[in-house]
Amino acid sequence: WEYDGLRIPKGTTVILPLWPYHRDPEVFPEPERFLPNRWLGEQGRQLGQYSWMPFGLGPRACIGSRLGMMECKFLLAYLLQRYRLTATPETKLKYYTGATLFIGAHPIMCKVEKLQ
Repeated sequence: WEYDGLRIPKGTTVILPLWPYHRDPEVFPEPERFLPNRWLGEQGRQLGQYSWMPFGLGPRACIGSRLGMMECKFLLAYLLQRYRLTATPETKLKYYTGATLFIGAHPIMCKVEKLQ
């Protein structure tokens, strides 16, 4: 395959890291901030299907993506019904850039309060 002077020989493994797509400020303003509302309403509809691809897409997408997403939703619902998670002065969100996987550089510290 060749395009604009770039040649990729047959049999070459090509890996596209999703990190740059998921951190593109043109798609996600303030990409480093946790803004769950960006997925709601008109703003969420404008993001499009290919803006967030944690399991890949198409015929070679992760076979466990549906199970993984369902498990994450159940766990999150269970936790949020029973606990309140809040940031603390020790909360720092730092990640390894350039990695092909989403890997945290440090533990994510937060305050956990049991709800009545």
